[in-house]
Amino acid sequence: MLKQSAIKILILESQMIIAADVSLQLSKLGYNVIGINIHAEDALKTIENKRPDIVLMNLKIQGSEERIRTARIIQRNFRIPVVFISGHTDRELFKQIIQAQPFAFIAKPFEMKDLKRGLNTALDRMRTEDIWKVNIRHSPAEKPSSEPSGFSDLPFGKRRLPFGQLLRMKLNPTLIL
Repeated sequence: MLKQSAIKILILESQMIIAADVSLQLSKLGYNVIGINIHAEDALKTIENKRPDIVLMNLKIQGSEERIRTARIIQRNFRIPVVFISGHTDRELFKQIIQAQPFAFIAKPFEMKDLKRGLNTALDRMRTEDIWKVNIRHSPAEKPSSEPSGFSDLPFGKRRLPFGQLLRMKLNPTLIL
């Protein structure tokens, strides 16, 4: 298990009441919330100055294209994983989400366990893709968890796939939904 207090998370959310709630939940899970930004430009400045380990980004329905573009910039230029949160998963947005290749996706409304699963999925992918920063370490007394990191809510036949596996699949976006 990772020392979660060492993991720095930046929240990009347009509604402060939701951002405050998410921040509180992350703190209860033991993560270090280093900031909350409403605008993508501000988030990029925070990333340059504070270097978070993960960016938790809400995809509001209006402006989702800007957020997806921002996520690509964050992942490409800073090599920082992005986890999307959204209450909107229409067909077009879902295609864009898949193309942006987030490290996880958390559907609204969500509970603390969903947030935990989504972040565990991102952390597992960071481990497998060797995207660790100096400040993320295993505690000497802790062992890596063998517990599944989370599952998508999209059924594929009668089995459920880990979200990380879904992201690595080559999907034809025209067949989705």
